[in-house]
Amino acid sequence: MPEAFLEAEDLRSEIQRARPRWMVPAPNLRYWWKLRSDWQQGTWRRARSRTGWMASTIDERMPDDLGRARSQATASRARARELGQTIATLNLDQATAWYLEKVPGWDGQKFEAWRAEGEARWWKDLIVAASPAMVEWLGPWLDLGYIRTHRSEWVTFWTREVQRERLPREWIRWARTELRALKKVTPGTPVDNQIATYLPDFDTFVTADRGFVQCVEALRLCSLGTGLNNRRTCRGCSGRRPPQSHSPKRVSAIVSGRSRRAGRSGLGLTFDHRPF
Repeated sequence: MPEAFLEAEDLRSEIQRARPRWMVPAPNLRYWWKLRSDWQQGTWRRARSRTGWMASTIDERMPDDLGRARSQATASRARARELGQTIATLNLDQATAWYLEKVPGWDGQKFEAWRAEGEARWWKDLIVAASPAMVEWLGPWLDLGYIRTHRSEWVTFWTREVQRERLPREWIRWARTELRALKKVTPGTPVDNQIATYLPDFDTFVTADRGFVQCVEALRLCSLGTGLNNRRTCRGCSGRRPPQSHSPKRVSAIVSGRSRRAGRSGLGLTFDHRPF
């Protein structure tokens, strides 16, 4: 299944636990089941037998996504180099965020930075409907109209109620984005985030991409509760494996910049990157 489905299922489960009021009592899932069945069978048959047609269809549906993601990766890399950041000075566990102004639903206290990314990304992709895939996978289950008119509940949900161990892909996507800014940008850089969301589902991940392995190893130092800390990442087929146990020490310093605004959600955020 695509990563959009997996992420949507994680979030649906968390909403059902923390905000059952948002769930539609009797959702119409006819198209949802049809789409799910097609992804399990039809999509891969078409990809094999009608490769060119599938490629053009994806380009038509998401014409600028890959190019935009590459541009963002290049800009993030330039900003990280300007600030002198490296993996050795990274601090994912201690990264916090807060709004720059009073926001309904926010208690005024700092919160984990990955929550800010989730709040902004899902509001844009799901509630504003910028991502057709997210709307298709999660929209039928939720009362989007209610959520749209109760933004304060959405802010509280993301800043205080969601649990990292229940949304491992959300944390991984955020952390991988931060790490990506510290590595050389290649044409495949944006796709690495998609691949990384599958990591909790596998015991061993084999790759010839040295940079990807380095990023995963850095993630594992801070990944308690996400399922990565007990996974193995092997580079190539040489049998080389990382240690099965890792010290609990954390890397320190800053994440991805001294301050920035979450323009996607329209809510200002400042990220705290002080070393511990």
